[in-house]
Amino acid sequence: MRVITPDDVMALGKRMQEVLLESMTTEEILSRFTTNEILSRYRPEEILSQYTPEEILSQYTSEEVLSSF
Repeated sequence: MRVITPDDVMALGKRMQEVLLESMTTEEILSRFTTNEILSRYRPEEILSQYTPEEILSQYTSEEVLSSF
């Protein structure tokens, strides 16, 4: 008979967590966090690099863009 150690229990728990996460969709995982919690993990340039300048500028009116200059 094998004795179950605390390390064995921790390893089993970690494996169960991995299996659970693998079975979840990205949407299910992300739904557990607020937008701010997710975005706070990234620098602005990391976020902005995912978009073209046109996509970014399309979120503003011409007046808003020009007022920055």
